[in-house]
Amino acid sequence: MRKVTEEEAKNIRCPFKVATQPNTHFKLCDGKDCMAWSVTEKRVEREDHSGAKQLMYDLSRTRDQELKRKGPPGSLGVWVLEERGTCLRLSTGV
Repeated sequence: MRKVTEEEAKNIRCPFKVATQPNTHFKLCDGKDCMAWSVTEKRVEREDHSGAKQLMYDLSRTRDQELKRKGPPGSLGVWVLEERGTCLRLSTGV
């Protein structure tokens, strides 16, 4: 399974949890709340000064992940790469 953020995972149907509602076969992924969730890349935050932008762009390219910026403009903002993970059940076939 590909690496996904927890937000993306919560939109994926889990084949191991059966829903009880009619016309719905599977529940959505719980992300970190599930015992099968495994973090593969930790969340990285860096303040926007002293060359942080270039370092974070390089890291986002190696992780093949979108870089986000939070906070006010200038050096008070923060560059963020969200935590990503995989489902151990899907990756091992258990």
